[in-house]
Amino acid sequence: MIADARLYRLDCSEYFSRLINLCKRIHSSRTGHDRSLSDVIAYRAGRADDTLDHGISVLREHLATIPTTGGHEVAFAISSATLDLLERARIRFSAALDSELMIGDTISLLLFDYVVEDKTEAVMAKLRHRGVF
Repeated sequence: MIADARLYRLDCSEYFSRLINLCKRIHSSRTGHDRSLSDVIAYRAGRADDTLDHGISVLREHLATIPTTGGHEVAFAISSATLDLLERARIRFSAALDSELMIGDTISLLLFDYVVEDKTEAVMAKLRHRGVF
């Protein structure tokens, strides 16, 4: 466990839980080690600008399609530094979306961006392999 970590529990929707598991698999595959949600959050927490590049309507649609709250409990530990980054991202997302978001919403948006990044890199690799680039 992280030295200065705080334990968090989120009551997640089934779809948000699936997004979490997908991102853990992506991060584990990229790093070659089994990774936890805590690891993924620490890796993505400072990426609010990248996430906002998707546009407000896309982010709103994501939150509407993949609700944050539901019946699946997920526990994770995060450091105070990561929590600070998450809080900054939450404030930025809330201002951009003109809506008061929770930490779970913030994590969902950051994970959404990770999936988009992963899929984009896979498509680009295929195009390079085929000589398109």
